[in-house]
Amino acid sequence: MNNQEEILYSKFESLNKMRRKVLRRLVISYLVLFFLGIISLSVVSKNDFDFDSLNVLWGIIIVIGIFTHRLILKNYRKRFKAEIVPIAIEQFGKDITYTPEGISSHYAKITDMFGYFTSFKSEDTVFGKIEDVDFKCADVKVGFYRGSGKNRRYVKVCHGQFYIFDFNKRFRTSTVIREKSLRRPSGLEKIELESVDFNNTFKIYTSNPHDAFYILTPHFMEKLILLERNHPGDLYIAFYNNQLFIGINNDKDRFEPPILSDINPTTIQSQLDDLYIIKDIIIELKLNNKIFIY
Repeated sequence: MNNQEEILYSKFESLNKMRRKVLRRLVISYLVLFFLGIISLSVVSKNDFDFDSLNVLWGIIIVIGIFTHRLILKNYRKRFKAEIVPIAIEQFGKDITYTPEGISSHYAKITDMFGYFTSFKSEDTVFGKIEDVDFKCADVKVGFYRGSGKNRRYVKVCHGQFYIFDFNKRFRTSTVIREKSLRRPSGLEKIELESVDFNNTFKIYTSNPHDAFYILTPHFMEKLILLERNHPGDLYIAFYNNQLFIGINNDKDRFEPPILSDINPTTIQSQLDDLYIIKDIIIELKLNNKIFIY
């Protein structure tokens, strides 16, 4: 074992000790919250309180549980992302950079690819160049709140990954493609293309049908359908200002540390698997071929 491997396994050992402590704290906190729930049910039953009071108590317990869970995991997640994720990034490519911070909601707003939203959270940004294509990718949680008071609830739009790829040429128009039939993006008209399969899979909106037909060639449409089939979850796509934007609603958070299993070389490989999706998109869609509109 060389010096670099010794350092790596030392990090594994240190983080696994921390992971086991975190797991014990989580189990204890869950047990405490469980017994609090049982006690609250017993109190309500014996004192003839209504079930609204019970719902309030359980709601408070759930909120405490969520807060406690995040607090216990905070330092462990921070260390994992500072010590392990960069190793995976380094193995993935020299021109790649990782930051735990997210991307701005500006991209989602200017493309209008997600439709209406009031909540945008992002973390774990990876950016750089692959196959001579500039890219940026981050985890996002996009949604909005509906109703008020007791009926107020969160509606998920996209919880997953948001990809931005540079075409190195400038589009004069905007085109949005969605699986879900959300409201029509402002200033765009709905069109259908020559591919029946594509029209059945996606809704297409554009500011210029001629340019949309030019961008979405039969080959490119086939690759987008293949992308949709290979990645579970709703797909959101936009062409705007010389860039391609892709959102995958898969309810997946990348670069999260394991809780129930040890951190080891397999952990790094799982991080790499998430990163290879970026390369797959670039190669499958042939983004390294310069696509442009004069």
